[in-house]
Amino acid sequence: AYVRSLSGDERRTLPGTREVAGRWFLDPHAAVALQLSELSIELWDLTTMTRRALAATSQSRRPMFSARGDLVAFAVGADIHVHDLHSGAQVHRLVGHEGPVQAIAFADDDRVECPGVRHGTHLPSPAA
Repeated sequence: AYVRSLSGDERRTLPGTREVAGRWFLDPHAAVALQLSELSIELWDLTTMTRRALAATSQSRRPMFSARGDLVAFAVGADIHVHDLHSGAQVHRLVGHEGPVQAIAFADDDRVECPGVRHGTHLPSPAA
């Protein structure tokens, strides 16, 4: 995998990604990339071109980034894991869903929501 500058002039290869399978997602500020594969989740800092493995695997079709660009949420079975994009640390975990989580969204105040879930799960803002 590689990162290209917005102007298209510069192209930098992400180390160790030549034969890596998975889906790639870019945060809204183009500072972090998230790589989801069947075996791992890796968080890439695109400024330093370094990666950090997160302690989870996910079936998420699409992880969600917070509007502020400091959090990412993804489904892990019937749970939702929320990680800090700067440290990679898990900062929240929503549990208790009846089945696999299919959709995740961030509200304007950075609460995590599960659209379409009967009991309307919400996670308070980390700042609260």
